[in-house]
Amino acid sequence: MTAINPKQLLQTAQRAVSLAAAHANANLHRREESLSTDAHDIKLALDVECQALIETCIHESFPEHAILGEEGATPKLDMPYEWIIDPIDGTVNFSHGFPYWCSSVAVQYHGKTIAGAVYAPETDELFSAALGEPACHNGTPIQATHSPHIATAMVLTGMNKQRIYTDQPAFSTFSQLANQAQKIRISGAAALDLCQVAAGRCDAFLEYGLYVWDFAAAGLIAQQAGALFTVQPDPALPHRGAVLCANPDLHAELEPLWKEGMPHA
Repeated sequence: MTAINPKQLLQTAQRAVSLAAAHANANLHRREESLSTDAHDIKLALDVECQALIETCIHESFPEHAILGEEGATPKLDMPYEWIIDPIDGTVNFSHGFPYWCSSVAVQYHGKTIAGAVYAPETDELFSAALGEPACHNGTPIQATHSPHIATAMVLTGMNKQRIYTDQPAFSTFSQLANQAQKIRISGAAALDLCQVAAGRCDAFLEYGLYVWDFAAAGLIAQQAGALFTVQPDPALPHRGAVLCANPDLHAELEPLWKEGMPHA
């Protein structure tokens, strides 16, 4: 198969996130229409509808490509291209009417992310990047910060509620980070958090137990904005891993603390 220009793939990713996010935003009145709930998460009817819109958009341009998403997969054997999608990242935020949520679409070629887009419709912010191209916010290039030390850093993070992440050592890392950083923030949408790092609005992001669709697009965006983006796959949980993202100097300072918090370290 002839390789496709990442910029062409990015155009499809941007269309897909815009369609999905617009649909969710137009149906805010249905934000509590759930298909299932558990103690700390919720699956909405709009999650499923938005994923269907994304899949249709992708397959209109690339019908042979595989798809992996939060709401299911469309596998294609021996296909080097796979799209990684999160129709609504920050679903709990969305369901409460808290406007920090987005749609996220990435495409990987032989397992490497080469294009990705994240769109937050309530603030009308489109973050995007393709391999070899600058990361952009609404079409304007963005750059990660150069803050080198934890003590002067604002760090975004999350707290996975599964027991392996709330037990030691992950909770200890969270506590140490709270004491060492200038400030930590938990906002509830990992894709948008990574985009904040890319845009230079905060200095770092770390979390454990994230799904690949939470970070595939935004991780590339952060990388292309000059951040160092690292994923440690979880050998016990498919499609999940620990994530650390910051400028290279701050990444080096945070990395030992981040590794201490890994459940299987």
